[in-house]
Amino acid sequence: MKRLNELLGEVLQCDGESLPPSTPLSDVDGWDSLMHVMLVVGLERNFSVELSAEEIKSMVMVGDVSRVLKEKGVDG
Repeated sequence: MKRLNELLGEVLQCDGESLPPSTPLSDVDGWDSLMHVMLVVGLERNFSVELSAEEIKSMVMVGDVSRVLKEKGVDG
């Protein structure tokens, strides 16, 4: 999950490794819809996956991002 933590840190502008899986993305300073789009684009580009609207909507907490990737067969 090192790659995912790096991406989270870059997009969320924080230390991605310090975010517990139970952290709601909406609790991250500066979180808004644009940041959500940037996260989705980053995930799709960095992990070569295509996320459905349902998967995107389901990413509410930090742990949800990891779960969605695992369901896609990606080990971040």
